[in-house]
Amino acid sequence: MAEAKGEGKEADDGPKGTSRFDENELLMIVAGAAESKLFSPDTELSIFVREHASEWEAAVEGERDGSGSPMKLMNRWRSLHNEYLNIMESWLTHIVESNGGTLAEFLQDAEKAVAGGSGFLFEDDNYAEFVDGINAMSDFEAFHQMMMKHTLRSHK
Repeated sequence: MAEAKGEGKEADDGPKGTSRFDENELLMIVAGAAESKLFSPDTELSIFVREHASEWEAAVEGERDGSGSPMKLMNRWRSLHNEYLNIMESWLTHIVESNGGTLAEFLQDAEKAVAGGSGFLFEDDNYAEFVDGINAMSDFEAFHQMMMKHTLRSHK
């Protein structure tokens, strides 16, 4: 989803190169809806994370003792990352399309915002889980860290 800087909206933002949304408008809509649709305790995504967090015990222990994450678990973790990605894409598609957008538009806006590291997503701690969740979609290491963080929280 690379884009030259300063060119504005690209053709895949919408029909004939135009977007139906102002800058970050779709991102704000989805970020607001994500709290209840993705991250509240009884959502499909939260249940998935809770049910699989224990599979990161070895990684958490490896971080504590300096041995790192066991490579023998990597295939399982990658499989879980694919499941996570499917859940996120399904729910994000539902949220985005119900607001008249496309997943491609949303992902492009999200990528720009996260790469920039500033803006409303970073000014309010309430969006931290959303940013982590979006990063975890395309970055396995971010997913791995997110699951380890959840594993640590479940022990408190």
